[in-house]
Parts: sequence; structure tokens; C-alpha cells
Amino acid sequence: PPSPGPHRLGQSIFIQDHYCRMTGDSSKISFLQDVVAFVDVWSSNKTENYSKSFVENLVDMGATVLKYFNKQVTHVVFKDGHESVWKKAQKTGVKLVSVLWVERCLMTQTHVDESLFSAINDSTHLPEKKRTVSTVHGMIHNVHLQS
Repeated sequence: PPSPGPHRLGQSIFIQDHYCRMTGDSSKISFLQDVVAFVDVWSSNKTENYSKSFVENLVDMGATVLKYFNKQVTHVVFKDGHESVWKKAQKTGVKLVSVLWVERCLMTQTHVDESLFSAINDSTHLPEKKRTVSTVHGMIHNVHLQS
């Protein structure tokens, strides 16, 4: 029977359903080998997930990319992602970087200073409308609040 390992160079594999790595030339320099990343990159209207290409780039540079955000994560690559990911990254103190950081690392083939490419959460600049329901004398009223 064939071995459970990858059968060709450059093939994506999942390890324990948590890690996504890329097999390849072992002589390649892995300048992001100390990076454990979680990627949350979406289109501006949040309908298209663009994370895959950034995951592939990170893995090609030697990073480990996790499918889930856990305590091992050192970096979050973020663009128009989920508010919960943004808040968790800020709370845990991981390096929160933009997609430009990945591109610059790829372009220079070095581990670029993350502080030069901090992620921005555009949704924090927009007021969110929240809908709450309250009852007054048994009647339901919709109340819209600006946060």
C-alpha cells in the first residue's frame, strides 16, 4: 500500500487536521520557520475568502499555518476578517499583520519586521447598528443603537 505521506513536491497536506504545510525542497531556506500563523483574509464585502494564497505563500517561506486559532499562534494575517479573530489576536498579544507583510517577506526572502506592516481593522472605524428588543407594558419595540 502507498505510504500516507505526500507523493509529489509542492502538494498540500493536512497534519492532524490542524496544520497545513507544504512539502518541497528541503534545501530551501525557511526564513519564517519560527512563525506559526493563522490567516483571516477576505474580500472587502466579506463574501470571498482569500486566505488560501497567503497560506501557500507562508508555507513556502517555512511558516506553519494553523487551521484554527489556538495558543500556538504567533502571527495573525488579517484583512477584512472576522471581528472575533481581531479581538482574540489583540487580547492574546500575537503579531497582527497585514497581507503586505506576507508579500514583503516573499519579495525580500527575509523575515520582515512585523511592526512595519500592522493590520488594520476597517470595521472598527464604522459604526455598527445593533438591534435590541425591549418590552414596555407588554409591547415589543425595536430600538436601534449606534455604538
